[in-house]
Amino acid sequence: MAEGQWKRWDAVARLGAGKLTLQEAARVLRLSVRQVRRIRRAVERAGRAGLCHGNAGQVPVNKLRAAVRTRILRLRRTKYRDFNDAHFTEKLAEEQPPLRISVRTVRRVLRAGGVPAVRRRRPPKHPAPSRSQGAGRADAPVGRKPPRLAGGGCPVRC
Repeated sequence: MAEGQWKRWDAVARLGAGKLTLQEAARVLRLSVRQVRRIRRAVERAGRAGLCHGNAGQVPVNKLRAAVRTRILRLRRTKYRDFNDAHFTEKLAEEQPPLRISVRTVRRVLRAGGVPAVRRRRPPKHPAPSRSQGAGRADAPVGRKPPRLAGGGCPVRC
């Protein structure tokens, strides 16, 4: 049990022994009197299991099944090898039977399965300036103003 559950267990036990009133237990647990009554009833019915949340141990309803995950990984590694995540998601919707899931979910499944992102880099549109043009040279003049500021101020009249 977590620390908060131990506190609740202890408060309910002291409440049953008559060492605490409902108001004092509510103050200790930082809950309302109504919630303390609800917890006490749950403990009387189910013991310590009454302190646990009802959904504890349940599988989320919206979780992808393992079969769907393996199908996504198999399709990406074979038929749709060079597709990016968004285009691959569109193709999944066209498969038989169709898989209609979000790009984010597909991306999460693929990265967890060890499939890297497909990234094709384009060559740069403008090549970087070469070093011989004077930028960063050791023999470039130091302390001289650039020609656009040589007039002594802002190039635009303020």
